[in-house]
Amino acid sequence: MNHHKIKVILFGMGIMGKQITRFLADKNVPVVAAVGRRSHIGEDIGELSGIGPSGVSLLAGPDIDLEEVIKASGANVAIHCSANLEEIADQICCCLENGLNVIILSEDAYFPFVENLKTYKRLNDAALRNRVTLVGLGMQDVTWSNKAVILSGNCIRIDSITCESWGMLDVVGQAELDKIHPGVSEEKFYKLTKEEGKENRRGALTFAIYQIADELNLHVTKEITHPHTPILAHTEFDTVHGLHIMPGQTMGSIQCTELMTAENITLTGKICWAYGAEGATGIDKWTFRGIPSFEVITDDPAPFFGTAIDAVLRIPDVMKAEPGFITVKDLPKPRYLHGDLDDYV
Repeated sequence: MNHHKIKVILFGMGIMGKQITRFLADKNVPVVAAVGRRSHIGEDIGELSGIGPSGVSLLAGPDIDLEEVIKASGANVAIHCSANLEEIADQICCCLENGLNVIILSEDAYFPFVENLKTYKRLNDAALRNRVTLVGLGMQDVTWSNKAVILSGNCIRIDSITCESWGMLDVVGQAELDKIHPGVSEEKFYKLTKEEGKENRRGALTFAIYQIADELNLHVTKEITHPHTPILAHTEFDTVHGLHIMPGQTMGSIQCTELMTAENITLTGKICWAYGAEGATGIDKWTFRGIPSFEVITDDPAPFFGTAIDAVLRIPDVMKAEPGFITVKDLPKPRYLHGDLDDYV
């Protein structure tokens, strides 16, 4: 294992962590340490991921000395699957202070200048001080922001850019389900989101359209983030997560953000998560209004595959990037990498 140029410490062994482990193995990149939270502690991550014994057991995050784990593992890249930057800041800072380049899959890390600016500054300072790179990645990179930026080159004038994204709850893990509150009444949905302070919580697509505005050199003057609204079931059904949903109960939710710019171009992101009928898939629809106006529709964009793939294939770009807390604007355009990732470092 010492001959590998890339050695990963992985945080999280849910649906995403297991997928990343499989894709890393496909690219001949070893996971030299793995940190979890509560489930499957002590189990072999290769067996958990379905690729056979790896010799690496899942460690319990609250019970370890992370600095010692990093030093003992010899890792030089960390991938963190958490959904919230603020909650993982201490772990990320420890990785940076120990010389690791870090990839984060939390939604708010994708464009970190909108929320948690204090945390952004702390992590950016740590990355600069240790000459390493930190970046938020995920399916937003290819499926949303880079796609939109490239498509914009087809227009001589743009009045608006809109993305409507439908994702299937059937494939998500518990962390995503907790944001949606499926299987409750409409009244309880609004009560829970209000208690959590998440009525107007920005979704992943919000940070992506901010990234698009930044790459197109547009200056955001106003953000309108509409309250989350529930999608209600019309029929009774059971979910893959063991929920029994009755008519009138929540089976998903919708979140929409509009960005107005000084250049009079409006960017809109509408993201919908819901349980689908058997065989149903998600869809992304990009609508450009201007000269010319056009639509681009992607069936089954496979967001969880896309997020895991992006985290893996971007490793060489991140290792070669300038230090600091950067965004995908500071990386080369994403692309397929054939063979071992070590060949690209």
